[in-house]
Amino acid sequence: MPATVESTADSDEGIGILRIDFPHGGRNDTLSTISWDNFFNKFEESNLAFLHEDKTAGGELSRFCKFIDREQE
Repeated sequence: MPATVESTADSDEGIGILRIDFPHGGRNDTLSTISWDNFFNKFEESNLAFLHEDKTAGGELSRFCKFIDREQE
């Protein structure tokens, strides 16, 4: 689910640092669920790209992901 870190939310939009809250991944109480529309608006506004890993080195399902600046190489 799309989420934001509550403590980083600005007062205008209420959207801070973006996160993905995975089902069955252990609930993080510092996250607040947001709509996909709000998520993608903030994603585009922040010029982000999504970096992820499908499987670990051992072949297991990986939930590793992070948002990076699109200008990074």
